[in-house]
Amino acid sequence: MKALLTPATRQFIINVIIVLLASLVLWIVYLLRDFIGLFLISCFFALLLGPFVVKLRRWWCPDILGILVTFFTVFLTVSLFILSIIPVFVGLAEDSKSYIVRSVTAIEQEAKAGFPILEKLPLNLDTLIRKQVDIGKLTQFITDENRVQLVMNNLVGNIDTIGDFIQKWAGQVSSVSLSFASGVTSAVTTFALFLLLTFFIILERRAFLRWFFAILPSDLWHYFRHRQQTISNAIHAWLRGQLLLALFMFFINLIGLFIAQLIGLPIDHLFSLALIAGAMEFVPYLGPVIAFFPAFLMVLVSPEVSIWAIGWVIALYILFQQLEGNIMVPLVMSRTLSLSSLYILVVTLIGAALGGALGVLLAIPLASILHIFYHDWMHYRRTSRTIPE
Repeated sequence: MKALLTPATRQFIINVIIVLLASLVLWIVYLLRDFIGLFLISCFFALLLGPFVVKLRRWWCPDILGILVTFFTVFLTVSLFILSIIPVFVGLAEDSKSYIVRSVTAIEQEAKAGFPILEKLPLNLDTLIRKQVDIGKLTQFITDENRVQLVMNNLVGNIDTIGDFIQKWAGQVSSVSLSFASGVTSAVTTFALFLLLTFFIILERRAFLRWFFAILPSDLWHYFRHRQQTISNAIHAWLRGQLLLALFMFFINLIGLFIAQLIGLPIDHLFSLALIAGAMEFVPYLGPVIAFFPAFLMVLVSPEVSIWAIGWVIALYILFQQLEGNIMVPLVMSRTLSLSSLYILVVTLIGAALGGALGVLLAIPLASILHIFYHDWMHYRRTSRTIPE
């Protein structure tokens, strides 16, 4: 009796089923993409915090209590950091108000005097500008008291609103434990789920690893079992290196800004600025630039602002960046991670595109893990290549 389906037809049906199943899996993964991303991030933080729980266990501290102590320590550290840098931005808001008043007053005085500052311009620009611009109408526009007062009130009012918002936000951060249950939002729910996943991954880490190894083929099981400690060491080496760099930048900024303040640089909140510089070490490449802007703006809106002060604060942060980039980063990272700068930059940009600020933060440790896989794959290809006789 002739078979109902030919081998080619059966193979075609099998291929269609495989494609449909693969499409179904991809569709499910797409629907669960947020949870999968949150789960992977929880796994990463569990890998970071796990050793601290293990150390507490050596001191006869149960795992559950050790995880809670670790979480509380991290939460307290982050909260203290946020509360410590709030004065920088509140001070900037206050100084910006007086800066706006001074600037508007100076412009108004220049207008009433007929803009004598134009006479200091080189290349006969004074005459050229006065021919192109109606100085009389410009002076009338600037010296209109109602218009000037309206602009000033709007600018100062907006700054007051920003300052009040920062202060209220700081108060909410300090009392977050009291208002946690009353303000359930999407962000709070996601954060709570993240904490819950991280908690149980650390608590059930041995069972989780056994389950993970059990679903792998035998060759991959042996590979990941063999590389488990190497991956963990790479993550912890990155964390140690970043903490050392953060401490270095904190102290070098604190000392440098203190000396600059002693010689007359108009800058305050040195401890907060040093904390920002230290924390920004966890942001590759852009961290030093972000840390520079609060100090620069603080000098810019200061009543004692001058070209000398602006030049000094720029030179000071360039010095900080050079010490960090040319001395500390090669010294620390050469002993922890052996990754090229181009590779780190590309992975950081990809992380920023995929995960925003969190993607930037996790880019280098994930890059070190991918580097291990790539190195092993290239070694496997070289050793498994058959040599012709």
